[in-house]
Amino acid sequence: MPVTPRVVLYTAVYCPWCWRAKSLLDRHGIAYEEHDVTIDFAERRRLRDETGQRTVPNVFLDGVSIGGYDELAARCRAGRDPFSPGRR
Repeated sequence: MPVTPRVVLYTAVYCPWCWRAKSLLDRHGIAYEEHDVTIDFAERRRLRDETGQRTVPNVFLDGVSIGGYDELAARCRAGRDPFSPGRR
């Protein structure tokens, strides 16, 4: 039985791409942990330093940043399992 990776999603309340990322994960039945960084500037700075990404959402699979909404959506296209082998 395949192991589903831990999904962590960093979001901001004003971000429509964050809403879309959450909706996409929900539609695929993928559980995720959400961290709202709307006013957590220290956490946003840490994310920027770690990933080079200045925007949200920021999606992590098993502790590895895969990017934002576009990268997540690319993994979910055509109903494929976004976490299947070779997709990282």
